[in-house]
Amino acid sequence: MATSLIGTGDRGGRDNNLNQYNQYNGEPWCADFVSWVIDKAGATQAYWNSPTGTPAHRWAGVWQWRAAGRSLPVSEARPGDLAIYGDNAHINIVVRNLGHGRLSTIGGNQGPLVESGVRTTATAVLRPNFNIS
Repeated sequence: MATSLIGTGDRGGRDNNLNQYNQYNGEPWCADFVSWVIDKAGATQAYWNSPTGTPAHRWAGVWQWRAAGRSLPVSEARPGDLAIYGDNAHINIVVRNLGHGRLSTIGGNQGPLVESGVRTTATAVLRPNFNIS
């Protein structure tokens, strides 16, 4: 789901924080993007009953995700985990743990468009509950 959104984002490709993920409201949108992907993938229950009906209903703050999820060391990251950076400064979706603190991720507000790449500054990961029946 997230990979299909690479290259989408801010209106006109400019870094203006005006996009579908945050209802064009101008706010930073990394957490909005995570909400969008999880909702559209039908995975809100696994991600701590996060909101459905994005973009109107979403967790727009990194702190909301961190408060709901179970925090683990970056060394334990797995695909589908959410990577947190700094003191709730940024969030994105883990694609692969490359080891030695390197994570392959997809995220929004890492520039004007949704991007994939390798990041080395995550401070924690949040593990969803995929064991829900």
